[in-house]
Amino acid sequence: MAVDFVGQVEERALRQLTLIAGVCAFGISAEEKEPAPRFQLDTAIRFGITDEDANRPAVIKLMRDEYRAWITGNALAGMSEAIATMLDEFVVREPDIWQCGVGVDRFKMRGLEKKLAKLPRLNIDADLLATLQDVTAVRNCLVHRHGIVGPDDRLLAGHLSFRYRAYRVFVDSPNGLIELDDAHRGPAAAGNVRSGQLRCEPAVLSFPTGSRVALRPGDFSSVQCTMQECATAIARSARGWKRKP
Repeated sequence: MAVDFVGQVEERALRQLTLIAGVCAFGISAEEKEPAPRFQLDTAIRFGITDEDANRPAVIKLMRDEYRAWITGNALAGMSEAIATMLDEFVVREPDIWQCGVGVDRFKMRGLEKKLAKLPRLNIDADLLATLQDVTAVRNCLVHRHGIVGPDDRLLAGHLSFRYRAYRVFVDSPNGLIELDDAHRGPAAAGNVRSGQLRCEPAVLSFPTGSRVALRPGDFSSVQCTMQECATAIARSARGWKRKP
């Protein structure tokens, strides 16, 4: 039985994307909990914030903002790397088919956005390609600039944009059609659910210069689903080229 190389690469990418989303969800859930009375690394190194500190509320808010940026930035970096690794595997295996225009070793050293620019034969939907291009830009802002949008970011009309596919869940309840968004989760919000539907539509998050990049759990969930669609679309493109003479 022939080994499905494309399928194996796709499966690894999808598994990694799911793992990253789970770790991110774990981190955000921890961030939302009530903070401990004291923050310190351990009992010997007494560097921390005590409940007697007059600036404690402001410091805790700063810590929450920085932590969320750190969690989200690392998650987006991991997702970007999962797709980049997927492209590396295909190019290394069949460089003549993908025609990346540079040597395999040089291709592997490039970031995701530059890899995409070297793959004119990659056939995926334009909106998915836009997500792959934007994820690196948003990740760079979160990791290198603490999520504060500035002149070093890739700006359009003074804004940093993040294009993706928004997945919205609606349920039909005795109270009518209800969207299960960040503010309405779980059976209690929908009452006696009778049926549901999933809607997918283009979405854009836009962050003006000077603002902080912030992704709500619902936004990030949709980004993760979009990245999984990207992985599947790339695999589909790889299979399409393999069928050509």
